[in-house]
Amino acid sequence: MQDELIIDGYISTNHWVINENGFKSIINVFNYYGYAFKNHNKDETDAVVYIDFFDSKGDHLSQKKYEVHTGKSIHIDTYKIVPNFKGLVSVKMIPNGKMKRLSPSNQSPISTSYFMLYERYNKFRDFSHELYPIRKKYSLKQSEWMTLVYLDEDLETGCIIMNNCPLNEDKNAQSDVKISILDKNFQQISKIQDLKLNSGGSKLINLSEKLKKIRSEIGNKSIIISVNGTNIEQPMSINYHKTGDFNIHHF
Repeated sequence: MQDELIIDGYISTNHWVINENGFKSIINVFNYYGYAFKNHNKDETDAVVYIDFFDSKGDHLSQKKYEVHTGKSIHIDTYKIVPNFKGLVSVKMIPNGKMKRLSPSNQSPISTSYFMLYERYNKFRDFSHELYPIRKKYSLKQSEWMTLVYLDEDLETGCIIMNNCPLNEDKNAQSDVKISILDKNFQQISKIQDLKLNSGGSKLINLSEKLKKIRSEIGNKSIIISVNGTNIEQPMSINYHKTGDFNIHHF
């Protein structure tokens, strides 16, 4: 089934979407193939965009298809397609000519570049442009990322963990994840949570409640959050202030 996310050497790119709690997420795709493949005509560099929605459990909900002409962009309001959604989207843009990579030495699939625009209460905005390609094969190798967290009574903080093997039915394609708190010397203060993610699953974890005890012990000092696991892409941090302002970014 996972071959559905790779077509003629063009591979889907994962990103995280939230359409609840005042948030709205918008996918922004620009067809840059006319600049990348200058020797091809527009009939070949015009493209089709496929968007697959996976809920937080990893279940495939739907697929949408859009045409985007060379040099044009599309902006897709995911909250209109799947209201109250929280999970992954996988986006692939395939040119009609299905050209291969310009460098013969690089045989890896071409990942679709796009960015997510996040809005909250139609007032606050943030965006994220990182690429998180799907993985066709699972890996038992442990990956670890860390980020700095600032403790503040008016600030909610959390992290978003994403499995990178959607539609892979092998049990090894699931994610085993450990989230820990480290001090400035990278010594573990506390283990926050162990969790498992299904293939294509994702989870937003609110760390504020879990950090209350830590905050009472160390005051307003910053701490390090460590995420260690299998089949996960770089986690994202989410911070939002009681005023409504927020930030979503990678570790």
